Amino acid sequence: MPKRTYVLTLVLILLALLGIAPAVLAQFTPDIFTVDQPVVDGQVNITRLTSNGPGWVVIHADDGGKPGAVLGQTPIPGGISANIKVTVSPVGRTDTLFAMLHSDLGESGVYEFPNGPDAPVTVNDRIVMHPFKVTGVETTARGLIMGDPEFSTLATALTTANLTDALAGKGPFTIFAPTNAAFAALPADTLAGLLADPSQLAQVLLYHVIDGQAIASADLTEGELPTMQGAPVVVSSANGAIKVNDATVTTADLTVANGVVHIIDAVLAPPAEEATATAAPEEEAAAEPTNLVETAAASGQFPTLMKAIEVAGLADTLASEGPFTLFAPSEEAFAALPADKLDALLADPQTLADVLKYHIIAGAVQSADIVNGMNAATLEGKPLTFAVNGGLTVNGAHVLTGDLLASNGVIHVIDQVLLPPAVDEKAAGANIAATAIPAPSPTGATIADLAGTLRGFSTLLKAAEVAGLADDLAAAGPFTIFAPTDDAFAKLPPGALDALLADPAALQNVLLYHVVLSRLTAEELAAAGIAEAAQGNLLVFTTMGDQVRVNGVPLVQANIEASNGIVHVIDSVLMPPQRPTTEVVTETPGEEALATEAATVVVAAVTEAPTNTPVPPTPTNTPLPTSTPTPVPPTPTNTPLPT
Repeated sequence: MPKRTYVLTLVLILLALLGIAPAVLAQFTPDIFTVDQPVVDGQVNITRLTSNGPGWVVIHADDGGKPGAVLGQTPIPGGISANIKVTVSPVGRTDTLFAMLHSDLGESGVYEFPNGPDAPVTVNDRIVMHPFKVTGVETTARGLIMGDPEFSTLATALTTANLTDALAGKGPFTIFAPTNAAFAALPADTLAGLLADPSQLAQVLLYHVIDGQAIASADLTEGELPTMQGAPVVVSSANGAIKVNDATVTTADLTVANGVVHIIDAVLAPPAEEATATAAPEEEAAAEPTNLVETAAASGQFPTLMKAIEVAGLADTLASEGPFTLFAPSEEAFAALPADKLDALLADPQTLADVLKYHIIAGAVQSADIVNGMNAATLEGKPLTFAVNGGLTVNGAHVLTGDLLASNGVIHVIDQVLLPPAVDEKAAGANIAATAIPAPSPTGATIADLAGTLRGFSTLLKAAEVAGLADDLAAAGPFTIFAPTDDAFAKLPPGALDALLADPAALQNVLLYHVVLSRLTAEELAAAGIAEAAQGNLLVFTTMGDQVRVNGVPLVQANIEASNGIVHVIDSVLMPPQRPTTEVVTETPGEEALATEAATVVVAAVTEAPTNTPVPPTPTNTPLPTSTPTPVPPTPTNTPLPT
């Protein structure tokens, strides 16, 4: 018996002896992943992490190739999270940093390590951590303003108006920044009035920002410049000084990563609306879409979704501060539901609310923030799985239109209604174990025997042999195998299959991503909702009508019984989440001759061992996630300063 099969069999026997159902393997495995990146405004971004309970993301300096001094930490909830920002100290910062998962076992919300119980989390006696390279240090307009005491009043105003993240966006921006003295020169009670009215304050602040241009002082010519508030500012010159309306530029050309900042000596006041345009200013302002609910309603694209949100009682949630990311099914997506399904949901507000919450994640996650294989917990509680190969998908649903921005989040339009698994994965173990179909007698055909007799699996058998897994298919099990057909392999990009067959390590990881170390029927998969593959990453199971899907791929033939498990036939090859490692650069034979798409498939295939413990990566060309999702500023209105 091969060593791997022997070990897996011992593990399953031990679990049985301890009275633990194999289905508990579907619970979350602690993991952490990030990419090489610059430190932006003193922060680093953790791409995704998984934790079995509340804990901490801790950033350690490099101490001779191992984690050293703690540079910063931030609390994290249990479950799967994405794009977590951690502020790190510049003192002692090294070119390589370690992102490490710690527990929170002492006083909740108080970091207690090393003199306390909040120790690093381990899996298989290995600390859950991921090293990454610091590729540079960047300061955005947000970082400049928030870090300079001369702008402390402006920083307070930006925080109150919820615009700090906007100034960390891609830009480019030109910002006219009033000093503390400029705010102090406002009429009595004016500043207090603005701080008490975040909406009006936002309009005043946006009147200081030009979007889409980084205009140096030498290029500030006389005339009007449109602002993000909507009304223009007037640039002029007097006695060699640059004037913006009545303010003077005292210090020019503070260059930041996303634009340029010019310091001014007065607060700019947006012009008052013309009397002819103010017949019903309050009503007109109220009609302008700002939050997610208003934005979706104003677009006119989502009448069924809007009705569902109202029936489920989620309008107030989606109109709250958030931020949220809403995956909004199109009208065609609702129409594609089985007959009477929509009517049944609308007649059951609680179930409908659960379905809609499965379309919402906390945080404003734009398309650029999503990486291949990323998981994110929904408000319903169970995770969504994302893929970016050949277009962005979530649980297999295609994103038709992305990044519809609102003041409290972002909307992505999708072509399917996402139906959550019926049972929470963390509570399903006992139920699945109690209702599991008994395994057939071990005297029957093994999975290897079945694959050899069924037509259309010659490529899978060849791949298993090349990867050294052929014996595993004949082992005792029990296993659940998602078996791609020959046509599934043929759908891979040109050259990808040959590249995988030339790299047994990459091929093995792909094949192990099609295996679950327990026997689960299609019905049990749908109930579990999530399971851990033998490769180490998560598989997500959803339903569309009566059809069960794995990572969005339909089971075209389910529940093929074998003596050592069960086989489900699929028509696409499942690719593990992409995690670049040194093997991609140094060990892939003939890489220079491979097509770009084929190389991409191999990169996605080469992942770490099933422990989910990352291997220190070498620098790669992996796209860097956007540092912070950028909210849409409030809709412009021409509102005068309060007096």
